[in-house]
Amino acid sequence: MGLIPHSKVAEIRDRTDIVAVIGEHVQLRRAGVNYLGLCPFHQEKSPSFNVSAAKQFFYCFGCQKSGDVIRFLMEREGRSFADVVRDLAARAGIDIPEDEEESRPERKALRLQQESERLRLLKLNALASKYYQAQLAASERALQYVASRGISDEIRTGFRLGYAPDSWDGLLQVLRQRGVPHELAELGGLLIRREGSTPLPKGAPPTTQTHYDRFRDRVLCPLLLPKTGQQADYDVIAFSGRVLPTEQPRPNEGAKYINSPETPLYRKGQNLYGLHVGRDEIRKRRQVVLVEGNFDVLSLHQHGFPNTLAPMGTALTETQVRLLSRLIGEDGHVVLMLDGDRAGRAATMKDISLLMLTASQMADVAALSQRDIDVRVAKLPDGEDPDTLAHRDAAALERCIAKAQPALDYVIDEVLATAESDSLSGRAKVIGRIAPLLAALRSETLRELYVGRVTSALAVDPKVLWRQMEQSAGTMPSTAHATASSRGEHAVPSMTASRSVDPRGSAVRGSAPSAFPRASASAQRPQSSQASPMDMQGLEAGLRNLLGLLADKPALWDRLSDETIKAVAHPMLAELLEEARDLCHSGEIVSVETFVNMCPVELRAQVASAMLVGRFTAAEHPDELLSRMSAELRAQAIVREVNDLQRTLSRISRTGEQENRLQILSRIQDLTKLRASLLQNSHPGTPAVAGTAQGDTPR
Repeated sequence: MGLIPHSKVAEIRDRTDIVAVIGEHVQLRRAGVNYLGLCPFHQEKSPSFNVSAAKQFFYCFGCQKSGDVIRFLMEREGRSFADVVRDLAARAGIDIPEDEEESRPERKALRLQQESERLRLLKLNALASKYYQAQLAASERALQYVASRGISDEIRTGFRLGYAPDSWDGLLQVLRQRGVPHELAELGGLLIRREGSTPLPKGAPPTTQTHYDRFRDRVLCPLLLPKTGQQADYDVIAFSGRVLPTEQPRPNEGAKYINSPETPLYRKGQNLYGLHVGRDEIRKRRQVVLVEGNFDVLSLHQHGFPNTLAPMGTALTETQVRLLSRLIGEDGHVVLMLDGDRAGRAATMKDISLLMLTASQMADVAALSQRDIDVRVAKLPDGEDPDTLAHRDAAALERCIAKAQPALDYVIDEVLATAESDSLSGRAKVIGRIAPLLAALRSETLRELYVGRVTSALAVDPKVLWRQMEQSAGTMPSTAHATASSRGEHAVPSMTASRSVDPRGSAVRGSAPSAFPRASASAQRPQSSQASPMDMQGLEAGLRNLLGLLADKPALWDRLSDETIKAVAHPMLAELLEEARDLCHSGEIVSVETFVNMCPVELRAQVASAMLVGRFTAAEHPDELLSRMSAELRAQAIVREVNDLQRTLSRISRTGEQENRLQILSRIQDLTKLRASLLQNSHPGTPAVAGTAQGDTPR
């Protein structure tokens, strides 16, 4: 996939109606200059989800999700940046230019062929799916099997279950009658070419002498994805088939479950079964229940667990993990609920590793260096699997999910319970398995507690585990951890990077850009345990006006003076304003999204509230407004300084320090004159506001 220039991304964003796009997912009503609705990313009864058409920006005051139309679709639909941008470009009628390699005629021809090929494959799969559904409805044996699994007609219809009859050419004959080229049927994975058969002419339909059906005597679960821009309709991109049981085993029956091979539509490990109907519930609950099989998904959806997904017969891949991360958000979690037998526990251990370890600790998970998903494990009763337990006792299944154990606790319990920890080599194996998981923890306190628990259970010196953790992380500590040092142990610093947003470059290759042009140092500061009075009371009026003006007239960022920034009473916001002004000086565009995402979490709601008002959208003389606001902010800063000086005067009045007292009085006099001058110039023809009493606010 070719590069998408940043300028082209900006054009696509600007020419896309964010209200129209989000309105396809959220019921919006006009509220002043903005639009308001119930947030699609968390459950709420009162609408707090704001969309600004003028600023092409959304913000939820409840969960603090924010961004532009591209970010909304990525978060809402779990899609990649490149996919969303290209769809929006097509919607807006914008051509995305290719680089030199992509612009070559043969590459263009191939791309057009691939695009046409994709559409033909989707039509082919739709035809096959309708055929399989009709065969299921006509097969008493297949219907009895589906009913024996407790699957209702509603679930059967919603998931488009089908049946491939026990025939070598059932689908083949349908495709032949429709004139489907044999190449297309092979490419879609629906037919298999017979070995040694005579090649057919190009474009000829398949024959029984050259091809046979891939799926035979199997109940089929199609993999469905929402059609672009149509949430109520779905495309079939692949099939998964479960062979029907028979009284007598059959020769060459094949595996119990088989999936479509990889095609231009389907790549193994890139999709999750059940997502087409579970996406909204996952967003609401901030939870995914991950099971092993497709019928587990069907059963749990039927019994009230619509947030259930399955990885399509494979162990979790990094692509699926990224998709899960986007679906649940930072405050959500994944519950692994795999079969309660030994194989199920082994699969659980593998998936936990994938979900929790970073790239430096797991060479086969290179793309997960910044992933930090809350993973839990639901232990099922012995002999149960999610399917059987859902049918037998849905309430018990719900209790299992509610009591899901943190994955790290589960791993430690399993490893300690099954390991041969009596021998030295057994203990070394246990430490080798547990150390990477502990090294991945962000919390040093948790890491120390787990180290104490594991080393106590194994009766080994904590130094041994700390040393193994250092090796697992691939990082040696630069400074000793205070608590560990006090015990004479090896200390391990935080071994995973904190969540941050990568800088947005001038071009993007298939990945999401950051929400702002460069990482903000202030956005990564540790949050203070105590909020300042201004945090608790809200931003002062002058600062709110300034933020509103900068949001409505972003060209003014470049004219923000050092004196104005220094006059801002909120220290962190003053620093953020300076960073944003510097970004503007470097040629970056400082949007509302940029500045809100630069702010620490505790300030975002107040800043977004000030910047989304739209009070100055129609202002005819924004430069004059900025000058006036700057003068008033500086005047307010003078009031604060004078009040501080007056309090100092009160403290030294008893000491008789006449020299200091005269200096302070002189400074107060100078400040008072400066304030009067500022206010006079900011309001020509209006008398300056006199007085410097505490709390005096210029008007």
